[in-house]
Amino acid sequence: HHPHSVSPPGGVPDMEDALRLHRAVLSKDAQATVQDLAPLPAATAELSPPLVLLSCGHSVMRRLGEHVEGVLGATCHGLAEPGAWGLRLSAGEKNSGHQLLPLVFGPPPGDGGAPGSLDDPEATTSTGISCLVADWRLWEAARPAHGLFVVSHVSLTFEGAMQSMAAAAARAAAADTPAGRGSCFRLSCFPGSLAPRALEALPECICLHPKEFTHALFLVALPHGRYGVGAGPGVWLANLGQGRRGDEAQRRVSRAYYKMREAAETWPRILRMPTKAGNSPTGDRHDVEMAFDLGASPGGWSEWLVEQGGVGRCVAIDPAAMDDRVIHNPRVVHLRQSVEAAVASGELARAASTSEGSTAQVVVCDMNSDPRAAAEAVQHVLPWVAEDAVLVLTIKMVKRGGLNHVQLETEATNALQDNWKVQGVRQLFNNSRHERTLVATRKKLSAQVDPGHHNVAVLESMPPLQREEDAAGVGAPFLAAAAEPGMTTARRGTKREGTASDGGDRGAERSVRSRAGGGVAAASM
Repeated sequence: HHPHSVSPPGGVPDMEDALRLHRAVLSKDAQATVQDLAPLPAATAELSPPLVLLSCGHSVMRRLGEHVEGVLGATCHGLAEPGAWGLRLSAGEKNSGHQLLPLVFGPPPGDGGAPGSLDDPEATTSTGISCLVADWRLWEAARPAHGLFVVSHVSLTFEGAMQSMAAAAARAAAADTPAGRGSCFRLSCFPGSLAPRALEALPECICLHPKEFTHALFLVALPHGRYGVGAGPGVWLANLGQGRRGDEAQRRVSRAYYKMREAAETWPRILRMPTKAGNSPTGDRHDVEMAFDLGASPGGWSEWLVEQGGVGRCVAIDPAAMDDRVIHNPRVVHLRQSVEAAVASGELARAASTSEGSTAQVVVCDMNSDPRAAAEAVQHVLPWVAEDAVLVLTIKMVKRGGLNHVQLETEATNALQDNWKVQGVRQLFNNSRHERTLVATRKKLSAQVDPGHHNVAVLESMPPLQREEDAAGVGAPFLAAAAEPGMTTARRGTKREGTASDGGDRGAERSVRSRAGGGVAAASM
């Protein structure tokens, strides 16, 4: 077979030419595909740049697509079908319920937003995949992506696909370094049921091993009876495995740790990742003097705040016990009572007064309760919260009193907007399907009142609440500049008993099952 690729006469192919063939081989219209593969009716088409496929659940397909487009700069939406994110797979093509999200890495758009030229599509794809593999949000903790597949050739027949795979393995082995080193491959198939058939068809001279490999071979059953094959460096698959093992080895207090970490990277203009946990070289200063963690048990968010968030003192409030690894940290103070009780007893005021700054620059709340109760708990601590402070709040979509999820989210944001400017509400990868994460900044007060008086402050006029929909990049500053320490006015909430909470989402989240995204096969040892 002589593969057919797109290349204008006498010129370098541009991104639009490449995407035309990508859409053709994934298209339902067989006639259009044959025309693009002409003049070889049973040909194998070469895709340049290669097609990258992520296996994932249907519920995260759109979020995953928006993430790789907004953060990694890939082309994804509408690649398979107009207006669609994923490929339409039959029941036989699905792997344990997982589906495929196609994406293509290309050059930045040229003048006028037109696709740029593809001077080195292989290098562009390799760089994109390296960034994809390094993105912890996809492969650790919640693991929205289950597998990675790279397709450089598409065949109309299984036999043609096996010939292309053998040729790809031969090219990879010939380019292997150092000289004389034998190449060994890991075979990754989607669905996994393709593996036995592929093992039987591959030449015996190709060395295969599930763990000790230098390269990866990919075989994917595409829609409409087509097959995609590809090859790449083994580090692509090896790094995915290391990410998962590293996650387990860290033994974080709870998965809530990763929600806080992801929030910091999702809203980088408000939150950032300080270097060395925010400590100065002398160790006598922190980026954030004090933070409040409401509903802190077992301590996942407090752990992130003091280790990575640059917080010098974290006041954790929860009637439940904290994990020993967190409570033994000298920068964590645990008030083992409800938020309302901590305020009424004066314990919160005493804990806040021992900090260099008497007000908190960060408030986080992961209470396992009705979102309206969580918003009320935030209102209770306002006298000890600085102007321009940052709030990170998990909205638990529990159904109470007949209210649906949208009503609960609206009521929670409305309860906050007198004192907080909501910057965004989003379902993070590390949120459960019944959670959303809200980030807000404290509104400036036109007057400051002693927190002992529960007057309602006069607020400056603020723009209307807007819901953030765009994906944010990574790497901008973390906290808006904190105001000078000083006591600010609070709006007193209605009296009700505080609600016990659980930052580890006990009873509110389902356990996350870890599954491999594609079948992995190897020759018997």
